[in-house]
Amino acid sequence: MRKIILTLCAWATLLVAHAQTFNFGYCNGEVSTTTSWGDMGVGNTSAAIFIPSSVLSGMAGNEITTIRVGLTTRLNIDELSVWVRPSLDGDNLAEGKLNRKQKRVQQGWNEVNLNEAYTIENLADGLYVGYTYHHTSLSNAVSVVGSTPEGTAFFKKNDNTQWEDFSDKGAISIEAVVSGSSLPQYDLVLNSVAIVPNLAEGMTAYQLKADVANVAASDIEGFTLTISGGGIDEVTHHVAQTVESGRQANVAFTFTASNVIDASQPISVSISSLDNATDENMANNTMEASFAAFQRNVLVEEFTTQRCPNCPRGAQEMNEALHSNDIYGERVSVVCHHSAFNTDNYTLPCDVDMLWLFNEGGQAYAPAWMINRQARYAQNVVQTGQKQAIYFISSPSDFAAELDMEMALPTHLMLGVTATLADGQVNVVVNGVRDNDFDLANPLLTVYLTEDNIDDRQDSSNGMIDHYQHNHVIRAYNSTWGDDIAWEGNTFTANYTFAVEDDWKKEDLKVVALVANYDAESNLNCAVENSASAAVSFEETGQTTSINPTAVVCNANPSRSIYDLQGRLISKNLSTRQLVNSSTLKKGILIVKGADGTTRKVIVK
Repeated sequence: MRKIILTLCAWATLLVAHAQTFNFGYCNGEVSTTTSWGDMGVGNTSAAIFIPSSVLSGMAGNEITTIRVGLTTRLNIDELSVWVRPSLDGDNLAEGKLNRKQKRVQQGWNEVNLNEAYTIENLADGLYVGYTYHHTSLSNAVSVVGSTPEGTAFFKKNDNTQWEDFSDKGAISIEAVVSGSSLPQYDLVLNSVAIVPNLAEGMTAYQLKADVANVAASDIEGFTLTISGGGIDEVTHHVAQTVESGRQANVAFTFTASNVIDASQPISVSISSLDNATDENMANNTMEASFAAFQRNVLVEEFTTQRCPNCPRGAQEMNEALHSNDIYGERVSVVCHHSAFNTDNYTLPCDVDMLWLFNEGGQAYAPAWMINRQARYAQNVVQTGQKQAIYFISSPSDFAAELDMEMALPTHLMLGVTATLADGQVNVVVNGVRDNDFDLANPLLTVYLTEDNIDDRQDSSNGMIDHYQHNHVIRAYNSTWGDDIAWEGNTFTANYTFAVEDDWKKEDLKVVALVANYDAESNLNCAVENSASAAVSFEETGQTTSINPTAVVCNANPSRSIYDLQGRLISKNLSTRQLVNSSTLKKGILIVKGADGTTRKVIVK
């Protein structure tokens, strides 16, 4: 009898050990503290994530027991319902609810049990997991974080609106808690993959960016990707990165192909192996990569001077726009022309020459901007009645919309640039490749050497600022409108050398290269085809600094100064271990600048 009881206990222990749980979602367990969506008044707001059939197949037979909902606020929410559906507007396959009588909805994560667990089926059209909350007044509670694969995030503002695909805005904080005794142990999914040229590393260098997800119960300790097709030899790359159960991971690396990728042929990327196990579901391991052979970047040129009282405000609006989207940091370059409102200590001949692009009968003004020198603006024309390349910022969001529109335009040229400081000189290498549709009548190459974080005087609407942070200042350049390009077939390589003066800070030097058309007969026909930029590299010899996001801390030997986005000095000469209490600072984005040239962006909330 005792033997039988022990045997039953052993079986019970085995069953408990085999019952596993993991959370499926795209948000990596995060809830946003800054990005939220919702609606005003009284009503219902909904959000959902999509689970594709390729993922469901590995979880079939197990159960969704609970849905985790991450909210940025509980303000004015009196009920939270969760559901599982075959379509966004379909009937609930399972549901659950929280209200004030049961358990109060809270800011952060809410775990809502389904009334009855949903047994996962391998639905050909996938599955939607979501929530709806009822609000009695304004409530922006929908949390959006990071990034997510296309077609996996959805938002419905109220009962009278349609579902919106929110995938371009990020991942919605929703997780399905999956439980069962037959969960897959190892299943790594390739969610998205993109390949773009990386000409800074060479004519056949490419950058791969991929999103992967671990949709199984065990951690994956590393994996290998294989790239094939596109007319190149097969490439394998090992990713030494652990992806925890139920979590997503972003992968980015540069590889060198055997030759230039043929964009007319598909390129396949596969998760070919896992480091610590065999993938149990190979059906979701392969994707055709999106290949942007030619991706348009944006050159922003700002007209400003030290004597311009409205320029600090304009610079702040531009910086707010540039910090509103991480992609701008990768694909937008800025140079400043110190002209259009008198001249100053930083004015160079090219800055004055650029005034020709003001199509206003000889008039010029600052602040003003050009976006790839596109002559499509008319709001400031006071003389000729024609469009011009000069743009005036009406708001940060309007400026961001202009950048988005420009990045979406096609281009037929790609550039890559590298810059190295040695022996008092910056050595620049610019690589370029064009396709067969490249048709600029007079393409010329311009290269600027710029410096950031220059502390100097600046006039403003509130009087003179003694310590202002000047950025994107042109220190050297090859020629105003550019040099002829020595093409070799459809590629070119150009080399430049710029002497560096002793008072220029090497940590703040950057090179911007661009190819633009130059039409000496028309200032409406000088648009930039594409551009690229790179920080100047040099051998590191100094100490580094670190920043606590909740306070501004200086823990390295060099002193620190704090500026706002307008470049105005907030505090200076902060010594080792000195702390500035963030409660005494104005909310917003601040720049911490070190005497050693290092800079950090800090958000004060």
